[in-house]
Amino acid sequence: MESNKITQILTNSNCGLAGMHDVYITISKRRNPEEIFGVPPKEIMFIDIKTGNVIELRFKHEKNGEYRLSRLGSYLRLKKAKPGNEIVLGWTDSERSGNRLFYIDINKLK
Repeated sequence: MESNKITQILTNSNCGLAGMHDVYITISKRRNPEEIFGVPPKEIMFIDIKTGNVIELRFKHEKNGEYRLSRLGSYLRLKKAKPGNEIVLGWTDSERSGNRLFYIDINKLK
């Protein structure tokens, strides 16, 4: 059974340290991003696991075929995330509302 979370080690590029205009992570196509997040482009609300704060990320499908969650810059700065830390994206389906709830967290591995 497949887990309801995606984990990824942050790189310089993910943390906005490589001269990129946008801070984002790429979602592997092996996880079927549209099945998890819906049809892009769209805004998705994530709940920070530790604080309960809500962060809005942009889910999009780029011309090069990549699926991305972008607009992570302010969240990563707030969490003092650095390359080598792990970002965790999780989700659960609410039986009561029928909606999918999304969660986000940073694990400081280094």
